[in-house]
Amino acid sequence: MIDERWSTLRRMTPKDDKRWDGNRFRPTYLKEALAARRGVDALVDVIAHDLASPYQFWRAVHAFAEAGRFEDALDWLQRGQASFPGSPDGRLAELAADLHARAGRPQAATDIAWQQFADRPSLDGYQRLHGFATAAGVWAERREEALTLLRAQPTAATPPARGGGVSMVFVNR
Repeated sequence: MIDERWSTLRRMTPKDDKRWDGNRFRPTYLKEALAARRGVDALVDVIAHDLASPYQFWRAVHAFAEAGRFEDALDWLQRGQASFPGSPDGRLAELAADLHARAGRPQAATDIAWQQFADRPSLDGYQRLHGFATAAGVWAERREEALTLLRAQPTAATPPARGGGVSMVFVNR
């Protein structure tokens, strides 16, 4: 019965407009649950039935990464990034550095972490960069670049000291 219902669902590609379709949820959920028991390849085959959002690619990447199949995960990651260039969903980009590190490519992981940090400097980004750059043996140079970038950032205005702000006088007319 699940297979019958599943076979009626149209394959979705990145070009399709992703709108919520409640008719897809139940058969997809059940099909994925059954496929997961057969292994990661079967699960990704089901996930690949609906590739209308970057999240679906992330799910496939994550499934392969959890199975220790980093090259397959990186392949799906590249497909997802190519299918959704400039996507606001940063999960694929964030996972990229982790996958390269886990695949034994610390320099590639560092380069990705650096780009992410340079685009959006943050404490979390700095810490991620530190971890990857240390593993790649390039933390000293990346640290200096990161600190230079941080020093160039605008700082928040210091609020006036208590009582030192603007005084307002109200006049009754």
